[in-house]
Amino acid sequence: MAAAVARLGHKVDIFTTDWRSPTPDGEAARYPYAAGSLRSFRCGFPGYWKPSAALARALLSETRHYDLLHVHSLYLFHDLVAPLAARRANRPYIVRPHGLLDPYIRGRHRLRKALVEFAYQDRVLAQADAIHYTSADERRISEPYAQGAPGIVVPLGVDAPTPVDNVARQPRRLLFLSRLHPKKGLDLLIPAFAAVRQRFADARLVVAGPDDGARPLAVELVARHGLGDCVEFPGMLTGPDKDRAFAEAGLFVLPSYSENFGIAVAEAMAAGLPVVVSDQVNIHDAIADAGAGLVVPCQIDRLAQALSALLADPDRSRQMGSNGVELVRKRYSWPAIGKQLEDVYRQIVDRRRS
Repeated sequence: MAAAVARLGHKVDIFTTDWRSPTPDGEAARYPYAAGSLRSFRCGFPGYWKPSAALARALLSETRHYDLLHVHSLYLFHDLVAPLAARRANRPYIVRPHGLLDPYIRGRHRLRKALVEFAYQDRVLAQADAIHYTSADERRISEPYAQGAPGIVVPLGVDAPTPVDNVARQPRRLLFLSRLHPKKGLDLLIPAFAAVRQRFADARLVVAGPDDGARPLAVELVARHGLGDCVEFPGMLTGPDKDRAFAEAGLFVLPSYSENFGIAVAEAMAAGLPVVVSDQVNIHDAIADAGAGLVVPCQIDRLAQALSALLADPDRSRQMGSNGVELVRKRYSWPAIGKQLEDVYRQIVDRRRS
């Protein structure tokens, strides 16, 4: 997102903590990148809240040099200090909740979240100049918990896939690529795939992604349904390995119980794959309207029927793949997203200045 806006002539700096990658020296590290700088600040205890005194000092002292803050995620330390810094500097701020206002996700760890909401999160949302949703469906289900703040919808973008040489598409190779998390619907996908195999004995399923709590159950379901020889767990795929996975697959599937956008779905469409998603993937309306895939409820039998229908109709699958490429070009390309963000930023900054 930062690079897409920077390509339009703006300077965009990213402030974050070093939670995933501790800084090697001092309390902050600065890394130049195409759009500006990425500054990583030492993260402290407790880890689940991601507090950082260095981040707070930087925000409180430097926010006046910026026109606007775009605050990502909820319930964390920076969600307290970034809006505070914006108010002190008389600068507008936008909050992107990353799906955390979705009732399905909002209900998890409800007591801990309720305490944070009472302490500051509800106030932060209520005083925001806008809440940034990535789909109309995310906005619809989240607005009851947004404390009345105005909402804007700007989707995420994807890069065009890198062509892969000497790789043939395998029409009956199904690809799931996402975190292996309970919300992703692997408990639906694997039994549904077992039903598909009864009709298409040569079908294969690739379950790619890092384990986030659901891999043990997925492995158990594969064994229970006798699918050990036709289901692969390659782990997290990035770069050329991910490009190759998209190039080899004949169909992409993501039957999530909750998905505020579904970036892997957009990547699959950019690669020319037909997609099968649940009606809880919040870009499902766009997929259905464009004829880029099939949308199903979170039910094993309906998922199995949709997968079988596309495997049985290669011409329809190819047309859906072409429709998906066109949908991504029009709605989910980074140049289009950058322009939308620029327009939103300009409107909010101009409104604050006036």
